[in-house]
Parts: sequence; structure tokens; C-alpha cells
Amino acid sequence: MAFFFSFDPLSRPVLLDAATWDYMSIEVAKGLVPYRDIFLHKTPLAAYFGATGAWLAPAVSSLTAVNGAHLVYLALGSAAPALLYLLCRPALPVAGAVAAAAFMMAVDQWMVAALEGARPKVATVALGLGSLLCASRGSFLWSGVLGGLSTLCWQPGVSFLVGSAVHAVVEETRHGRRPLAALLRIGGGSGLPVAALLAWFYSVGALGDFFEQAVGFNLHYIKTKSMTARRTAATVWTVVKQWNRTELMLMLPALLGMVVGRRLPPTGILVAGLCYVVMTFISFQAWPDTILFAPFLGALLAVGLCALVARLPKVVLAVVLGVAVIAASTPHSARLRPPVTYEKQGKFYRKIVGPIGSGDPIVTISTPEALIHLERRSAWRWPYMWSGVDRFAARKTGGDFDSLYAELAAIDPAVIIISRRWGGRGRAAFNRWAESRYERSNHRFYPGGAPIVVYKRVSGADGGA
Repeated sequence: MAFFFSFDPLSRPVLLDAATWDYMSIEVAKGLVPYRDIFLHKTPLAAYFGATGAWLAPAVSSLTAVNGAHLVYLALGSAAPALLYLLCRPALPVAGAVAAAAFMMAVDQWMVAALEGARPKVATVALGLGSLLCASRGSFLWSGVLGGLSTLCWQPGVSFLVGSAVHAVVEETRHGRRPLAALLRIGGGSGLPVAALLAWFYSVGALGDFFEQAVGFNLHYIKTKSMTARRTAATVWTVVKQWNRTELMLMLPALLGMVVGRRLPPTGILVAGLCYVVMTFISFQAWPDTILFAPFLGALLAVGLCALVARLPKVVLAVVLGVAVIAASTPHSARLRPPVTYEKQGKFYRKIVGPIGSGDPIVTISTPEALIHLERRSAWRWPYMWSGVDRFAARKTGGDFDSLYAELAAIDPAVIIISRRWGGRGRAAFNRWAESRYERSNHRFYPGGAPIVVYKRVSGADGGA
């Protein structure tokens, strides 16, 4: 946690996907219900973790809601390597288990994800490692509960449940016990948070929306993002090569150590890692999808390098630990130190939006950071429009883009802000709709970032459908 704070995390700008979850965390703390009030194609629990911090921080301190959400994820980002240490400790000496935690921190994706804000994958890993740890200690019910919570943060968290289940089967069988009881406890535990969440959605009228968005739309979304196995492997390799050169160089001697020493990482983390590797070939999109590799890589490197030096003097083990600590404390990603601050970002958005009445609606598409800085909630339930979301939204509002923009016209927002990855027929139809109603201006703020388009309502324009 102290190392994270050396990067001044509470003064960072809020950006991209993490900003979407920051915004949802803040609004959930105020009563927003995912799926019913805002479109979401992933499982929602990450927003509730962020919302806890967003609600608590202003109530007990001078920190803002977004600070509170970030603190929760800094805590989860700090806890996960400690959990990996505990998982690896039975199989490794203290220095080796510490090296596993340090190697996990050395994965730049982990550092960036924990620092950038409310990232569901950080909560997925922390809770998933907790599930594996409980399984390794025979607490199978709690293993299931934590695995279920991990999956509710991001669907591939189910890989940790698989790892916990396989570990339970192996260990229970090895000790002459029948594993069925352990599997039932894991399965039952995993169902408890799922049942509680579904009951909550039913009580607030969001259950149907949940299945339409997180299940129905998400299956379509995964299909549109699928690639051939060869292309997936090439894409993953490109990302890992760009982000993790140190880990790649150390992986060859680590693999040699595992072969020579006939050692493998603990069963749970090994199975969970392999399960997630398989999942990447179902759908892989960008670098955040490699965040779940972090504990797997940390365990592989520590176990392999420790096996390689097992017959050498113990001082060599200290060298392994030193390499891990150096790798962790010298991250390379430029994203770790952004060129602008949260304060400057806020001034930019307040300037480009200008004066706006408290009762005037505002709509943003792919710019949740504007809402965070303006302390407003979008008047439209569609936070982004790429990858078929615009077509899904059109079907939900009557079947075509005319009906979708008639809904927007009924809201009659004073300002609309759009950025990132929205094109095609939906964007063309929006541009035609907005042409006579809004004045358009283009802006740029973050170096290398996407252009930000601001539409301001023309005085006297017809806002009706």
C-alpha cells in the first residue's frame, strides 16, 4: 500500500474503463441500480465495492467520493499479493513466497490496474485468491462464497472457483476422504452471493434487465470480439512482450527449474491460471484482460526459480528474492505516472461544458470522467455506444435509431459529450439528429487520447420528439 501511494494515486486523472466504474461506484452509493438505471454488460459487484468507499470516505473524512472508491481498490490491489504469499507459503520457504508476491507486483498490468481506480479485474483476483486460500485450508464454504463474489465482479472469476474445486478433489482424495462433500460446500457457497444479488435485483425491478444485458447482450458481445486461436495467441504475445519483458526473460530459467526440480505451483493457482488461459482464447480484447495472469506469473516465477537454486547455498535464494523485489519496485509502464492531474482534468471539463443549470439534463457517451468532475448523473441510461450497444439500445426503445433519438429528444439535454469508439450507422444517425439542435465543438485534453466532442443545445431548438 505504501508503494502504491508513492505514485500519488489520489491525484491521478480518471480515465477510460476505470472511470466508468468510478462513476458507477459514486452513483450506486447514491441509489443508482445497475441494469435498470444504467446499461451494463458485465457482472456488477465491482461497483458495489467502489460504492462502499464512495459512501464511506466523505462521511468520515475530507476525502471525496471518487477518492473513497479508489482507496477500496488500492486496498484490494495490496491484499492480493499478500494472499498469493499465503497460498505459496506451504510449498516455498518464506523468501520464495515473498518472491511470489513481489513477482506479482512486478507485473505492470497489476500496478496500473490498482492505481487507475475501480477496476473489476482487481477485485476479481483478490477475491479469487481468497477463494483458493480458503480451499487450501479446508474452509470450503467460504471458498465458494469468495469464488462466487469474484465471479460477480467479472465473469472469468469462475476460473478461481474451478481451481478451488480441483484443489478440494485432490486434497480430499489424497487424505482418504470423499471429495463430494467439499464440492457441495464450494458449490453451495458460490451460489449464496449470486442468489442474494438476484433477489435484490428482483426486489428493485432490475432482474429482467440483468439477464438481457449481462447474459443476453454479453454473449453477443463475446461473439463479436472472438478471434481465431492463432490471432488470439499473437495478440496476447504482443501485449505481454510490450508490458512484461522482465517476466519473459525470467520465465525460461523458471520453467527449467520446474522441469529439473519436478516442482509446480500449488494446485489451485495452477488450475485457475490454466483455466483462465483457456478463457482468453474465447474472448481477448486488450491489455486489461492480462491482469488475471499476474498471480499465475508470480507463482510460476517464484516456484521455478526456487526449484532451480534449491541445491545451491541458501544465499542464492536471497538473490531470487532480490530480483523479485527489484522487478516489483522498478515498473516501466508510462501509465503509472500520467502527465496531467485530477485537478487539471476537472478544470478542463468545467471549461468546455461552461455554465449549466442544476436542473438542466446532461448526457455523456464514453466520457464518465466528465460526470465525475461535474458531479452529475447522466440523464440517459446508455453510457457507451460501441460494439453493438447502439443497436441494442435502438431495439429496446422501439426498434430503430429514430426511436432511440426520439427518447433522447424527450430528455432534451442541455449538453451532450461524446468520446471514444462510436461509429457506424448509429453515430451517423446521431449526427443527423443533432445537427439542427446542437452546436458542436471538438476538444482534446489527455495527450494521445481520443477527441472529445461537446454538443450544446441551440437556443430555441425543438427538443421534442
